[in-house]
Formats: sequence, structure tokens, C-alpha cells
Amino acid sequence: MRLLIGGVMLAGLAAMPVVAQEVMEFTVDGTGMNGAPYSGTATITVLSDTTCEIAWHDEAGGSVGICMLAEDVFSAAYVLNGMPGLALYRVLEDGRLDGVWTIAGMDGMGTEMLTPME
Repeated sequence: MRLLIGGVMLAGLAAMPVVAQEVMEFTVDGTGMNGAPYSGTATITVLSDTTCEIAWHDEAGGSVGICMLAEDVFSAAYVLNGMPGLALYRVLEDGRLDGVWTIAGMDGMGTEMLTPME
């Protein structure tokens, strides 16, 4: 799974009244459950003052899910190859998201770092 938000942008996600959809772009660097590295991009679209949509894009295609921010934890639920998955990220002071992810019924977890694009 390939996953993703930024410091100032995250503050905006948590506090903004939604008038228009805000879109944020990230680079993605991670490791799969087998330890193989991958990279790609992610797009987060703010949908309300509590929810967002996240889309991951990589050489294998990608995935789409729902996401939310609660304090310094960013979480996302998604479907990959027909299986539900979950990603949890710690929001770092520099705006990067440092995370882990898994897929239902599978052993192990992958890792992922999302870095805001400028």
C-alpha cells in the first residue's frame, strides 16, 4: 500500500470551516510488508472540518480512502486489491507524516513517509 499531510496544512485541516475543497500533494516513500521499497505520490482533499479523502498513486496503480486528523495522529482507511486496509501516521513538526499500514488478514505491516510537495 502507498500512503500520505503537511504541518501548516494539517493545522488548517483540523481547524478550518470548509468553504471550498482544499487539495494537498505529497511524495510517498515506503516499504511493503515484505520490506521492498516503493515510492509515489498522494493527494489529500479536505471534505469537511473532520474528514478528507486520500488517494495514493504509484507504479502499481494506487488506492483511495477516507482519512481524518485527531491531534497529532493522521489515519486513513482504504481498500487495496479488494481488501480493507488501515494506515496510521504521526504528524511530525516539519509537516511530514511518519506512518505504518496494514491490510486485513495479513501478517505484518509496511512503513511510509509522506512529505508535503512545495
